[in-house]
Order: sequence, then C-alpha cells, then structure tokens
Amino acid sequence: MLEAKPKTIFSWDFFILDVDKKIAELDISWAREKACFMFGGTDYEIRRDSILRGTFSLHAGDELIAHAQKDNLYSRCFQINYSDRIMQLKALQIFFRRFGLFEQSAQIGTISPAGWPGRKAMIDLPKQMPVPVQMFLFCLVAFLWRRAAADT
Repeated sequence: MLEAKPKTIFSWDFFILDVDKKIAELDISWAREKACFMFGGTDYEIRRDSILRGTFSLHAGDELIAHAQKDNLYSRCFQINYSDRIMQLKALQIFFRRFGLFEQSAQIGTISPAGWPGRKAMIDLPKQMPVPVQMFLFCLVAFLWRRAAADT
C-alpha cells in the first residue's frame, strides 16, 4: 500500500511513500490537469489529452503506458486501459472522496483520504500493478479532489 502525503499544507504536490520511505514526488501543475514524476530513473508525464472527451494518459517519454477516459464530463468515473487490461476507477459514494478500482465488476483496490480534512491519501491497489500506474490512478483522483475543493 502506498501513501500520498502533500508536500506542504496547501500543496497539490505529493510525496509518494511506501512503508514510510519516499519513493517518488508527484508534481501536479497548478494551472492545468497535468503532472510529472520520476520513478526508477524514468521520467513520467500525466497529460489531459482532451477536455471534451475527458481523456488522460500516462507517458514514459514517447511510450504510452496507460490511458483513462471519463464516462461523461460530469461523472467521477474513469475507464482505465493499461497492459491489455480494462478497469474502472469510480467514486464509491456520491458525497465522499473514496474511490474504488474495479476489474470485471470486482473491486480490486481503493484510493481514499487518510483523514478529514486534508489531502493525505492511502493508495491500496494490487501489488502487481506497477507503481507508475498506481500514481497515475491517484493523480486522476487528486484532479477530481482539486476540482471539488475549487468549487466550494
């Protein structure tokens, strides 16, 4: 299980920890839904590909690692494609910030706040899922949390 800890009290940038050891820093752009991080000596970029279609992608250089598309503009649900797998990342309850990852209708993981209030989060996804993909999924959730915080 990974933990995402904000760099500062008002920051949307995160330290990613694995058993209290920092393994990466996720830097989220303050102006757009875009982020970058380095893991295992490789630079990764998370981009919003289309505003109208709600698509996002994870890249390592020119290589596409994972792709996500929102069901519709207003939903809190993404279809995730990576490594020939199709999954769904969606809010578990309408008014709460907890998200579940589903594959073939079975829940296989969660991304949830570690407490209220605050931005610290627990990333409890399958261990066989590569860390960069786990960070991509967390980043999608963080984008939605940031949007919700800006709307209040």
